[in-house]
Amino acid sequence: KKSCSSSAAAAAAAAAAPSPSQTPAAPASDPAPAPAALPAVGAAVDSHGLSALDSMSNTMLQKQNANLQRSLATSRTKLNETSAQLSSTQQRLTHCETALSVLDRHWAQLD
Repeated sequence: KKSCSSSAAAAAAAAAAPSPSQTPAAPASDPAPAPAALPAVGAAVDSHGLSALDSMSNTMLQKQNANLQRSLATSRTKLNETSAQLSSTQQRLTHCETALSVLDRHWAQLD
């Protein structure tokens, strides 16, 4: 039990962590990177009160959202194609089973 829960916790932590391409590289000597929600000292603030860091984070989130939407659309398309293929295969199976049943009845009549 203990190994399963620790594996699940490790998997959840890995899933929650952003990919390296989405996070800025932190220096090796810095044990904890600064939170992205707080603007750095001297960060430029635009007319809406957003810092450049917040704006960059917003842009990254929008790109990630667009990528996720594309991935979802692709998955749905594949699901629909697979569903249609399954339906077609089930119809063929039903047809073959019906034909086999007819042959079995004819064979039984010959005996």
